[in-house]
Amino acid sequence: MKKIIRKATLQPPVDADAPMRILFATETPVMIRQGAAVIPHILTRGGLRAAAGQVPFIDNHDRSGDIVKTVLGSVRNFTETEDGNEGEIVFAGTPEGQAARSLYHDGHISAVSVGIRVDPEKGFLKKGESLTIRGKTYEGPALISEEWNLDEISAVIVGADPNAKKRKEEDMSENTENTEEKRAPDKAPEVQIRTETKIEKVVDEDEVNRRAEIQAEKIHKRNTEIRMMCRKLGEPDEVAEKFIEEKKSFEDVSRALLAKMGDESKKGGEGFGFARVQMGLDATEKFRDGGALSLQMRNGLCDLDRKNEFLSFGMADLARRACELNGLSLQGTKEDIVARANMGTSDFPYMLSSTANKMFFDGYEKAEETHKLWTGERFVSSFKIHESPRLSSTGRLEEVKTEDAKPKYGSRSEAQETYRLREFRKVWGLSYRMQVDDDLNAFLVMREYGEAAALTEGDVAYAALTDNAAMGDGVVLFHADHGNLEATATEKPSIDSMTAARLAMRLQTGPDGVTRIKVRPQYVLLPAALETWWEAFVGSEFYYDEATQGTIDAAMGSRRKNPFYQPALIPVIETRLDDASATAWYLAGMKGKTVDMVYLNGQRTPNLRTVQNQLTDAMEILCHHNVASFPVAHNWLFYNPGA
Repeated sequence: MKKIIRKATLQPPVDADAPMRILFATETPVMIRQGAAVIPHILTRGGLRAAAGQVPFIDNHDRSGDIVKTVLGSVRNFTETEDGNEGEIVFAGTPEGQAARSLYHDGHISAVSVGIRVDPEKGFLKKGESLTIRGKTYEGPALISEEWNLDEISAVIVGADPNAKKRKEEDMSENTENTEEKRAPDKAPEVQIRTETKIEKVVDEDEVNRRAEIQAEKIHKRNTEIRMMCRKLGEPDEVAEKFIEEKKSFEDVSRALLAKMGDESKKGGEGFGFARVQMGLDATEKFRDGGALSLQMRNGLCDLDRKNEFLSFGMADLARRACELNGLSLQGTKEDIVARANMGTSDFPYMLSSTANKMFFDGYEKAEETHKLWTGERFVSSFKIHESPRLSSTGRLEEVKTEDAKPKYGSRSEAQETYRLREFRKVWGLSYRMQVDDDLNAFLVMREYGEAAALTEGDVAYAALTDNAAMGDGVVLFHADHGNLEATATEKPSIDSMTAARLAMRLQTGPDGVTRIKVRPQYVLLPAALETWWEAFVGSEFYYDEATQGTIDAAMGSRRKNPFYQPALIPVIETRLDDASATAWYLAGMKGKTVDMVYLNGQRTPNLRTVQNQLTDAMEILCHHNVASFPVAHNWLFYNPGA
């Protein structure tokens, strides 16, 4: 008898409780070696012979081990279908059996080996011979087994035990004094044969169709990714189609292509047109940092260093060097190499994103945003509505007039404001064409995006003033009820208007309406239209008003001391105030009491994230800024609407 080991692959059933049925034998011909020739082998229907109606399901074909741990269960309930011979795998209740069931059902392993014994002297057809069984004719050369014994089915990781043949040959040699005399000339060595195997389970037809659609979509996605990978790395379409035909996974294809490139580069760049440069970690970092620095020099971010060897490199040149140092193909056009560098290396995308980020923040930090001079800041951890309570003082101590008088509990009144973080986004792309054309204007645009982000933040800050929204008490920020609105407006800041504004702030009270909080104005917020007037106003040590102008003599005349000459007030000139009113102006107290800027989780600046678009080969940078503003308290601000 001749022992044949067939490979089989299991697919777990949909339902965890459903039995596992395996199709282990069909009439589909499989190729085996018979002597020096390879011929088809066919197992006919009705030929199955299984002792006691079942065979053991074991963990390997080696029967010399611990039989208790070796046996994982049995295969029984054999049936013959139109497809072939099936059996049901019944796992033993032992820890080993249940562990095997779990591994198969969860898909961690999926292979089995099927041990079959056939008589090679029966059913062998030479070339030109034929045999008819049950109305079906078979042509030689072939081995047709009308009777065959199923010995066992073994759980393995990658099919039949690779040591099975070796062990059997060793066992045979130990029991044979003269191997050449004992071995029959017509007996072929043991072989391993791959057959199709499946687990059958009756499921709902709609469920079957749905799973088929999902599987088809996965296959389509895998095939598309393989084709894109091969094209990016300069491989012909025939290579991709071969991988797809062999049902290779995307990960297997990636490893195969990288291994191929590594082998070719070791041969002196065969197929690449260059000798691969062997680089250590320091050399790689030198290229990454030097290439990024050269782009930053060319964009004016730092002084030129003519010792930088990459200073003359354009973006396409840097892409070529990145491919060269990473062992990627240099075949194809400049466009192909740029696309390959974007997908197959991390050096080239790092240089582009590093330069783009520095350009962005150069624009952001150099933007002349004035709100940072006078606003406070706070941080939150979510986008939900937050509250900012304001507590009054506890009041003054009370005099004790009698010896047994008991102290009274102090009380506090409370007011609160609410605010919510706002979210701003924008995407900028360094397109594939810009990279190929070495278009440095793309990075200049990034600086403008940084300026735009700063402008957005400034808009949010000053909206807290110009919107004049309702506060927590239901009254708008600047209102007579709040004591922070000039009733008799004047066209420009003057001694009278400044005196009235300063006095109103000094007399402000806390939430209890009684306790004076002694606000001292520290900032004056002016539109650009009043900038020159303000400089002249505070720069004049003396002034002449209508009451004294009539007494001016030819020499000097009567004059009065200007109390606001070179004041401690810090002027803040803001053009956004011009958009609201060219005559209105504000006074503000100390930072943290007027308007607060709100940021997410301590991130004061915009957050940039780089994404490589696989469809367009563009490097896209997403700018994400979370910021808000709100007036902390009305009694630390004053507003004069102007004439």
